Amino acid sequence: MKSETATQGKITKMVFGADAIEIKATIPDAHIEHTLSRFNLTLDNDEERYIYFFDTPSLDLLKAGIIARTRRMVGCWNACTDCIKAPRVMLPTI
Repeated sequence: MKSETATQGKITKMVFGADAIEIKATIPDAHIEHTLSRFNLTLDNDEERYIYFFDTPSLDLLKAGIIARTRRMVGCWNACTDCIKAPRVMLPTI
């Protein structure tokens, strides 16, 4: 990372007042146990979810920078379901 201190203030301002923040990360299998411990997580305090993504067979939405999904917590109906249409910033290939 270039400068963690340079981005800390910006991120704090962006999320100030939020009720919750969702962080998504891909963690290699070999690091899962350490990561769970580092963030005080266990396999018992997670929220299992069914997640479905929608697109055309040729992935036209993804190519346009759009991700359409719905998710539902396991064992929960209606109130525990949410849908999202998320535009993603597409960076040009260098």
